[in-house]
Amino acid sequence: MRTQPRQTLLDIALAACGSPEDAVQLAILHGLSLSQELTPGMDITPPRVSNGKVTAFFAITPQPATAITATPDSQPETFGGINYMGIEIDFKVS
Repeated sequence: MRTQPRQTLLDIALAACGSPEDAVQLAILHGLSLSQELTPGMDITPPRVSNGKVTAFFAITPQPATAITATPDSQPETFGGINYMGIEIDFKVS
């Protein structure tokens, strides 16, 4: 399987193996870290199919691609709003 833009090992594990738990095996098999950013077009070989119903679903629908990456025209990410507080920004730790 060739990686697509913005895909993570979790996306590949879900689409090719049928379970996000298989991401660890993919990482070990390919010498990658779980959080490593994948380059589009990389060859990733799944170790096994653990849930055929899920892989059959992704065979006929778009592949998941959930990585958060900046695009050349995007603005720097700003955090704020309800449920967000930055240490040393919104409050001081003493």
